[in-house]
Amino acid sequence: MSLWEKTQRLQGDALDQLRNVYTQCFPIEVRHYCAQWIEEQPWEGVDTYNNQHEKMATGLLKNLLKEVENKAKHVSPTDFVTKMKLEEAMAYLREHYGRSPLNFVQITRNMLETEKHLVELAEHPGNITDASAPSTKTGPNGPLMQQFELLQRATKTTDSDLNILQHEQESFVILYQEKYQIEEALARQAGTPSEPRLRQRKEQVDQNLSQKANSILEKRMHLAKKHLDSIQNLEKVQNVVLNEHLMSWRRNQQLSGNGVPFFNNLDQIQQWCEMLGDVILQNRQQLQRVESLRTQLPIPMEPQQDLLPSLNAKITALLSSLVTSTFIVERQPPQVMKVSNKFSCSVRLLVGNKLNVHLTPPKVAGTIIRYLCVCVPFPSHNLRGAVFTSG
Repeated sequence: MSLWEKTQRLQGDALDQLRNVYTQCFPIEVRHYCAQWIEEQPWEGVDTYNNQHEKMATGLLKNLLKEVENKAKHVSPTDFVTKMKLEEAMAYLREHYGRSPLNFVQITRNMLETEKHLVELAEHPGNITDASAPSTKTGPNGPLMQQFELLQRATKTTDSDLNILQHEQESFVILYQEKYQIEEALARQAGTPSEPRLRQRKEQVDQNLSQKANSILEKRMHLAKKHLDSIQNLEKVQNVVLNEHLMSWRRNQQLSGNGVPFFNNLDQIQQWCEMLGDVILQNRQQLQRVESLRTQLPIPMEPQQDLLPSLNAKITALLSSLVTSTFIVERQPPQVMKVSNKFSCSVRLLVGNKLNVHLTPPKVAGTIIRYLCVCVPFPSHNLRGAVFTSG
């Protein structure tokens, strides 16, 4: 079953979100009648921020216009409305994307990504259940795994909201370009019979622009509140993993040096840390996308309503805390050592895989501190050079 066939089965909130996608950016008739062709094209192969890919984007636009034209020719003669809609869609695509094919590719790609996400959520209801729903996870770590599930769902939701926001912002840009073209036409055709019609259209466009600007600002503020909730929940889960589970592991590791049995669950803790790192990085990337969108289309807001600076600071602090806290001494040297005896110890970064540190392996130096030195408090000016271990 094609993506479009699955998309047509959406209901409720998912269908409302789909309506938001097909506003003034992409004719839904083209998506319907050219569904197979659209889904087979290499949209991901075009870098919309690279002008050298404009030729490829132009080719995709021209081929789509040919496909629409072909569909219009083969429409039943009795289906006049469909034929007219397809011809209007061709004119719309030429007018709005003829000079900006890269923008056309970006909008089409965002449209398909949003469809895929909405279909995925509809096919797997467990991924969009309410936060109050009981977790399917059992065992002593069930509540923690439930919190991870909620974080992952929230991250998917904000990603979908961000795609819709980007789509609406691109629609605003297209409408603004139309306003500029109308103003140029008014300057050329002042005093002609076309002037009243152009001025009427300009008033409509100005009104639509104002409405879209308010809608974009509202969506930005709503998305920021969702990110704030996610980051606050992230902080709670990270405190549980680092201050309870990892701290308990460190203490048990110390006691094992005195002969106390040691249950080593470090692999499980590492899995949790990597899950934390994954969610933190995804949210951080989303905030960077929000910042980029705001730079491309600045819309003033009250300083007290702007949550983005504090969100960036919070997510960066969470990432920094996660990295520094998960660099541990996995195997400690023996507490009592004899002269000339060899021993080994090892360190481990629990989020190393998520940070891809294997691509540029860091150099790590270890220092063994004598017991007498440990007992002497570090002078405040030497704290920066002190060496700390988990033992």
